[in-house]
Amino acid sequence: MQLLMLLVLTLFANSTVEQGQHIMQQVLTEARRNDEAKQHNLTFKRKKEVFVLDKQFIVKSRKQEEVARIMPRNGKSVEEIIERDGRPSNQRSEPGRFDVNIGELLAEVPKHVDFILNDTLSVDEDETRYLTLSMRPKVNPPRNRDRDDTFNALVGTMWIDLESPFIKKLDIRTSKRISWGWFGFVTLHNLFIEFEAKKRPDLMNIVVVESYIATYHYSIAGIDTYERAVYTYSDYGLVNPPQ
Repeated sequence: MQLLMLLVLTLFANSTVEQGQHIMQQVLTEARRNDEAKQHNLTFKRKKEVFVLDKQFIVKSRKQEEVARIMPRNGKSVEEIIERDGRPSNQRSEPGRFDVNIGELLAEVPKHVDFILNDTLSVDEDETRYLTLSMRPKVNPPRNRDRDDTFNALVGTMWIDLESPFIKKLDIRTSKRISWGWFGFVTLHNLFIEFEAKKRPDLMNIVVVESYIATYHYSIAGIDTYERAVYTYSDYGLVNPPQ
């Protein structure tokens, strides 16, 4: 989907919210196509680090480090842990409390937020232009599951590459405190998510994740936890590179 088609789509919309929804539909269609290509063709490494923070969200110590090799198998990406806390490992990865599958996140968020097209373009250091979409909670979002409360509180900004389109950058946070259980036994005080991606012409023009960061403060029975999970990705390659 090129810039011209994106602009044509917005001409038929009556408001910046409708324009944003049109663009987001195209972004999700492209994301599904890209995920399928990635799961069939790419191998890479993912490094996960979890840091303990103080109340000002400054790093105090590293709690966990894990390196996984991701590879395609029967049309799906599977992972193999190759290192944990500096030592070789073949254990399975245990999901963290705020681990997020990017594909699932992108599919879920539109059910809970409206996307509003901003009237200015963003330009980065290499002159690439991006549309920006602001995110705000829907008036009547779904409330069927506990995690719906978190999605319903999200606000933030999304940067969309004009040529593809794909999400170059995502910066979102929760806009309020969320509690579950009797007397707020579990409370999510803050959640911040940062995400960056890049299109790789050398990898069949597949869009790959560069980094994903989740910073959070939650409490259970009044005991506070401040942490940051940082995911970095490297060693991207094709399963069957061209000869």
